Amino acid sequence: MKKLLLLFLIIALSLFSCKKSGDGAGSKKDIPNIENVEKIQYLKWGVWGYANSEDIGKETKDVKDKKLLEFGNKVEIVDEFKSGDKTYYKIKLPDNNTYYVSANVLTEMFIVITATDVIPYSQPSEDYPITKYKLQPGDFAYFNKKQNGFINIEFISYLPRGKNNSSVWVGEVWIPEGIGYVTDTKAARDGYTLALAYNKLYGKNPKKEDAIKILETRLGELTSETEITYVIKNLLNEFGITEVVGDTGKEDSNTVKNESVE
Repeated sequence: MKKLLLLFLIIALSLFSCKKSGDGAGSKKDIPNIENVEKIQYLKWGVWGYANSEDIGKETKDVKDKKLLEFGNKVEIVDEFKSGDKTYYKIKLPDNNTYYVSANVLTEMFIVITATDVIPYSQPSEDYPITKYKLQPGDFAYFNKKQNGFINIEFISYLPRGKNNSSVWVGEVWIPEGIGYVTDTKAARDGYTLALAYNKLYGKNPKKEDAIKILETRLGELTSETEITYVIKNLLNEFGITEVVGDTGKEDSNTVKNESVE
């Protein structure tokens, strides 16, 4: 009789275990393993983070519990999951509060060129140089990946790197790892500012006044200079502006690009 009761208990526990690990509402069947994801990442631009996963896909105006995150904010990735063909991260802030954002708004690091005449490559090999332009101090990009002693980076603005400073869209290129750039977030804020200004100056619909405002705002909020602050000052000097005093406004690098977590 005791053997029969023991057998019944084992069967019952097995059934309970299967039910608990099934594909119900609390299942993590669709949540990928995040062991290979860099845990510390940074916001590429200003974006709303949603406190509840149930709000993903909703318009920002329809979400009550949310927080405006800013360019350069450092976050820790604590979970990853998919909804359809999109990937989302659950991120933790320094105060331990958590929010949900789309994976594409984060990067492992920022790349800010500090050396002159940096040669980009179309492949992670010195046999594939791009010779029609060279990268210059202040050029700003997002890090994508590394391979064979090179890093793949993605530029986000038009750059005056063509013949006679004509506009060039660089996009994704490779550069040698560890040479001619910095990755700290303060320099990245200067680089991002220049990227926004370059888009206003060399994009499809140039607006010089907007570019000047972006540059002046950044200088007005600085408490100390970075390796590339001089690039911002030199660009303003070209427009006849030699001094910026105080904060000139708030149209800066924290401008929200995505209005919702979709």
